Amino acid sequence: MIFVLLVLLLFIVGYVVITKKKSKSNVPPQSSTPVVDAKVNAPVNEPCIDDKIAESPNNAATQTEAADIVKEPVPSSVITSGENEYYKELLLDSKWIQKRDNRKRIDHYVCQNCYNTIKLNDINEVSKYVDFPEVADIVISAFNKENSLQQNDDKSLEEQSLDGYKLYKVKEMTKYIPKYNIYLNNYHLGLFSCSQDWKTIALAGHINIISSKNLSDNDVNWVGFKSIKCKPFKTKTKNEYKDCDTIFIQYMKGNTTNDAIYLTYCFGYITGVDYNQGVAMLTKNDFAIIFPLYKLNSPETLEVHHKKYSRSHLPWDVKDEDLITLCHSCHMEANKKAIPVE
Repeated sequence: MIFVLLVLLLFIVGYVVITKKKSKSNVPPQSSTPVVDAKVNAPVNEPCIDDKIAESPNNAATQTEAADIVKEPVPSSVITSGENEYYKELLLDSKWIQKRDNRKRIDHYVCQNCYNTIKLNDINEVSKYVDFPEVADIVISAFNKENSLQQNDDKSLEEQSLDGYKLYKVKEMTKYIPKYNIYLNNYHLGLFSCSQDWKTIALAGHINIISSKNLSDNDVNWVGFKSIKCKPFKTKTKNEYKDCDTIFIQYMKGNTTNDAIYLTYCFGYITGVDYNQGVAMLTKNDFAIIFPLYKLNSPETLEVHHKKYSRSHLPWDVKDEDLITLCHSCHMEANKKAIPVE
């Protein structure tokens, strides 16, 4: 009897052990690799990284730090188009506007590449660019008269220059204007009153000569001026309007612009008459007309170009000498070239 009970007890114990083993075999094996959702490439039970950043109380700082982690090294130079939306917003910042306007003042509101030079199809186009119609009419009239003289009688050009003065020239620099394939030759001149055994300096300053050639001192043997009295006209100065009755003709025999007419804004040009502001120079071949002009009504807007960029990517984080004033078309050409990042 006791033997039968022991056999029955062993049978019950064995059955229980076998049942437990079977139940364990139905549980899937554990893995150290989390199950991944293919859509977000993140563990199913974990929020994605973007959501973590969005929920963080330091959202902006966290995103900046994340961007810094993946940011590529700053290139040594870049080619820009000015169309980047983020950069456009920076150009509206008051710090950049102040920096930009200061550069324009330093450059006297003149494009440092083409010097606000405009090629005219004919002389009547000057009316589009000169701020006072009566000034334009005077310039057109003087041009037609001088142009006729040049074509029909150039034997007495030297007799038309300033009486009793001879010009001593010193070449300062030549500025090439690639837009028109011409040269703006700049000279520092001293006008000396001459007598038999003595000479006295009377005036010194700058003149410009527009030419199809890069002129040397040997090319400029003689430069003359002639003042022309005309009907009084008003011209604008920085703070007021002023009456004027004089324009000037400049002669340089043998110069050529290949018969093209160029209108150039000049700053600090010598005339002997205080125009109290800027002047314009209208040039064709060996003569030019100098007249007062407060502002050249050019369709080209003036912009400020970076010669270098800062690694901070902030447009105002540069030195003044790393900026230059350019008109729009010259600016677009400059942006086609790589700009160093320092």
